[in-house]
Amino acid sequence: MAQLQTALIVDDMPDMRSLLRATLLKLGLTSVAEAEDGAQALATYQQENIDIVFLDINMPGVTGLELLVELKRIDPKVYVVMVSGESSISNVRAAIGFGAKGFVVKPYSIEKIEEVLQRFN
Repeated sequence: MAQLQTALIVDDMPDMRSLLRATLLKLGLTSVAEAEDGAQALATYQQENIDIVFLDINMPGVTGLELLVELKRIDPKVYVVMVSGESSISNVRAAIGFGAKGFVVKPYSIEKIEEVLQRFN
């Protein structure tokens, strides 16, 4: 894959989306879309050219893990990084098992997000 340029942040908390958006733009991404739930995330992913998805696990309605499965069904090559304050071994294993390429624990540092991006560039 070429250099990452675009991201989609899926989180039901506006403050978390805003913080991660600012971080990604600071690290050089050119476009960062946001979604507050699974339906909005799927619509955005299918309409825009997204290089990487940052996905919260705990959201109302469709969980991040359920959305991960659906994203992988639509596009098996999608890069998804789970971002959650819930870092239990079972959640990490489930996320990786369903195809996530990484797991970042909230609160995170800009260095951790940069490390994740470098892994895909």
